[in-house]
Amino acid sequence: MAALYYSRLYLRFIKLILKSRVQYKFSFFIEIFVNMIAPTSFFAAISFIVFRLGTLTEWSNAELILMFGIGLLSWGITGLFLYAPLTQLETFINQGQFDLYLYKPIHPLVLLIFNNFQHTYFGHIIVSLVMIGYSLVNGQMLDAATIFKLAYFVINAVTVHAGILIFFLCIHFYLKRPLALIMIFVIDIQIMSRYPMEIFNKGIQFVFFLIPYIFVSYYPVVIITKHSISPIMFALTMLIGPILLASSIFAFHWSLKRYDSSGN
Repeated sequence: MAALYYSRLYLRFIKLILKSRVQYKFSFFIEIFVNMIAPTSFFAAISFIVFRLGTLTEWSNAELILMFGIGLLSWGITGLFLYAPLTQLETFINQGQFDLYLYKPIHPLVLLIFNNFQHTYFGHIIVSLVMIGYSLVNGQMLDAATIFKLAYFVINAVTVHAGILIFFLCIHFYLKRPLALIMIFVIDIQIMSRYPMEIFNKGIQFVFFLIPYIFVSYYPVVIITKHSISPIMFALTMLIGPILLASSIFAFHWSLKRYDSSGN
């Protein structure tokens, strides 16, 4: 019942936020359009090297596009509700504004999410859906079993992204200005993880495993396309999302005890 209540409440928050932002229609749609250009241009630049030089003969073009698309779609969905809290929490804490979140009858993490819906990530979602659709059609993967597995892996990937971002939120309670360091992992490394692990050295692959971006799109596509995978990695891919999300929420609740109000 609590989940249903908060879901309805969040939808009301989103409706009010979008209603206020749509009043400036040109700005609203330009922001979405800009967020469509960024991932498209990055994918085009990297893919030119991969496709033209043939550096990954074990992966077809459709599989590579699917891998990038799943990573982009799950990141886009997660970014709608968690990117703004991640980037703004540092300011809230350093200026003492986070105190206001502690006085409300809603958990601070929930309220952070409710107050900071980031509509610009609709651009990522649109581009990713086009990529995934193209890859399924051209890779002859458009069947019921693949669609079912794809839907599960996208949901699982969203929970992985959410868990990672909430863990990074916790760092704000231990370090004064950690955002610059956090963004290296949230943006740069996260984008790199949308490509096959074979193009990276062992050190980078370990980073993708430690900060488990490797389970966002790489292993899901390995499973969907029936590439070889160990039973342990298969089980981790299927289960890591909910486990990571639950652990991160517990970690955030525990980290709140570190907050001592650094405002005036």
